[in-house]
Amino acid sequence: MTDAGLTPTQQPPLSPAAKLAIDTDPVSELWNQLFDQQSIRDRFIRAVRQFADGRTVTECYEALEDQQIPYWLRSRILDVARGNRREAWRLAADLVPNLGQGHASLEDLFATADFFATNVSDDQPPTLTITIDRTFEDTPRRKRESICRLLAILATGFDIRVAATGRTQHWLAREHREELPGVSEWRETHHPTGDQVEQALEVLDPDGRKVELLRQLADEPAQTLSRHALRAMHDVDRSRISQLLVSEQNSLTELGLVAEFGPADDRTVELLEAGRQLLATLDAQVGRQQELTGAVSDTGTSDQQCRVTPRTRGEEGDGSADSNPYRTAYLDRPGHAGAVGCGEAGDITLVDAPFEDRTDAPDHTRYVSFDGDREEAVVAVRASGSLQYVVSLATALASPRLVNRVLTDSRLESLEDPPAILRDARCIGGLSDEALEDRETLREAFIEWGTELEDLTAKLSAGEYEDRNQFRGSIMRSAHGLAGSLVHLFDALGIDVTRELRVPSGLDTNSLNELATTIGIATAIQSKYGAFACYRQLFEAREEKRQTALSPTVDADDPLGTLIGSLVVRGDDVHRLRPKLEQSLETPAALAEDAPEFAVHVSLSTVDRTAYAAATTRILQSKNLRPTREIVSLLHGLAGSPYAAARALQQLATEDDCRELRPDELRYTLGTLEPEQLLSDLPPTVGRIVQTLLTAERRLSQCELADRADVSTRTVRNYRDRLEALDLIRIDENGYRLTLSFQTTTERREPVAPAVLEENQTLLDAADALLETILPPDRYGDPDDPLGNVLFWPPDPLRVLKHPMVGSWFRLAAALTATEPTKDNQAVQLGPPLEQQPLSHTTP
Repeated sequence: MTDAGLTPTQQPPLSPAAKLAIDTDPVSELWNQLFDQQSIRDRFIRAVRQFADGRTVTECYEALEDQQIPYWLRSRILDVARGNRREAWRLAADLVPNLGQGHASLEDLFATADFFATNVSDDQPPTLTITIDRTFEDTPRRKRESICRLLAILATGFDIRVAATGRTQHWLAREHREELPGVSEWRETHHPTGDQVEQALEVLDPDGRKVELLRQLADEPAQTLSRHALRAMHDVDRSRISQLLVSEQNSLTELGLVAEFGPADDRTVELLEAGRQLLATLDAQVGRQQELTGAVSDTGTSDQQCRVTPRTRGEEGDGSADSNPYRTAYLDRPGHAGAVGCGEAGDITLVDAPFEDRTDAPDHTRYVSFDGDREEAVVAVRASGSLQYVVSLATALASPRLVNRVLTDSRLESLEDPPAILRDARCIGGLSDEALEDRETLREAFIEWGTELEDLTAKLSAGEYEDRNQFRGSIMRSAHGLAGSLVHLFDALGIDVTRELRVPSGLDTNSLNELATTIGIATAIQSKYGAFACYRQLFEAREEKRQTALSPTVDADDPLGTLIGSLVVRGDDVHRLRPKLEQSLETPAALAEDAPEFAVHVSLSTVDRTAYAAATTRILQSKNLRPTREIVSLLHGLAGSPYAAARALQQLATEDDCRELRPDELRYTLGTLEPEQLLSDLPPTVGRIVQTLLTAERRLSQCELADRADVSTRTVRNYRDRLEALDLIRIDENGYRLTLSFQTTTERREPVAPAVLEENQTLLDAADALLETILPPDRYGDPDDPLGNVLFWPPDPLRVLKHPMVGSWFRLAAALTATEPTKDNQAVQLGPPLEQQPLSHTTP
């Protein structure tokens, strides 16, 4: 069933009622072209008869006059309505097609078009394919406006599919939003990325500087670079890079290939999915026309902004089976939003979310990002062993990319803590009197500390030491000191810090245990009680260090310290890390004698709806969009992690006016994810089925769905009942569809979404529908059945969330109904046992 309206399309329909090609011809010629087609002449005759049906002659004349039909056509229309076949042929093949020419004005043409569209059959609007050539853009505006006016009139009765490149569709949305209804919604990101690639291929030179910019971004680990770095790679005027990125026609931003973010004086550019696909298409079609001669690493990044050091080799459990060097790069916006969304202040969050090693060998890039508006920093490192983790974390925190953005003169001037507190309570190293007086000296001190650490690890790799264990231990202490110093300094400046540890899959138990032990020690070092560093007070074994440190006065009513910022541990195997991590957090080291009577409270948890909502809100705010309750529920249920949700939403364009995200836009964004990033808690074939339905532009038959998803029809049948029970799919005689709006005008105006999202729907309702498809009737109605009894008094569907066979489906139902199960939190306390607990940490 089609609907009247204007709809952009990448693939024209197979059997439209008629086709039109718009180029430089006037509107009268387009109208004539329309009536050259027999199907249109036949439909016009039927429209005339439908108009006259049930009307008297007088009523017909009055209606035709009201609709401003030319007086010399009115009697002929009545003759046709009475069944005069000869007059019908003359009207449809001779008189009407020549409107707008000779004595017939354009207003006569528009009035007749309105008459036609109003009376064409409305039970199944006929489809018109309108192909718009690029030459239309060069046509005088007055001529274009007349053609757009005709299309707008016809769209009230016809299903008009506008077949044009994404660039031309975007141009129409910009230049003719007043003449074409709904065209302002045709953002480039509302179309499949293939359409954006098509338009970019038309206007970009494969050997040009814009494509070179895209390749330089693609060669970055996070595919993100500052404008300053990009300018340094090109021997052109500074303004030229800005023009290529955002200012000129067919800029990379306008084409939807890149996006920019950050303050005006420090803009950062990131490659979008369409840009990646464009490069892949160019490489497949014409090959890579030129080699980038090390521009990314040799020009603009060879300084301390991206220091490359020899790979640390030979370290057991530190992932040494490759030669991929360490470097620091910008973290993209989805990565930043995902990490901050998952993190919770003072807690450690375990996230079952894979990450991508972008090279043949594991990617040892350290990522940093800073949001000055929110005063928050993110550091993301990959590590398979203790040395790798601590050194990577410390050197990333001390990288010029982060230090120069956070430790600005204005922020350092606002520092309220006196030097004694910073040095002897927070135990921040590197704070000499000279550094405290000179802001640049302070920044250089931390950067140099990080550089020295990199040099030491290179010497360890090369075997340049007398005692390996002693040398390695000194590196670990220095790295812990640097990381702890910067985390405490950031905290003193009011900067929220999120650390993301990416744990590779497949590590052996010893490596995981080693990592867990190091996380426990780092947590103690990077925690505080008031303004005091906790490790120095509770676990420091060196007496001279404890003697020089200031001692806190413990408040008996509040004897608990906190982890500064948050730690997110990410990977496929985080569940294997948890048992040892709980143990290591409780006893990171031996308790010092006469340790103060306070402890550190840390919560070990997994992600929930809050993480999805936070990541979603951050990405959408930058695009002037707002999430709804239903949008968050769908992302929580369908996207494999908050990281996947953020990466999908990043493909949307920025809106001029703030509004809510629509379901059809969510369909597009989720369709950009890979099948394994969807419904990752369910069997992989379910993700393939849903991803296929997300990217479909119409209903699919069972065979077509199975073929596109590369699964068997039996697999589709196995899961359709459960997906249908949750109203995620709907099936009728025309086939399968996802219960999420297609990108059509009608479904944008009247959104389609699963009924399970409605506020009156509960987990018990969803559980009832699921169990009806899962259990045979005798078990479904049995109050003593292990599963069926959750529906009987007292109903308790939450207890099925961990069921080994159906728990994943019930967790999906809980996400869609916005049901928050009991959080899987484990409260851990570092330090001595306390006789008194604050009220905020007691459990009723």
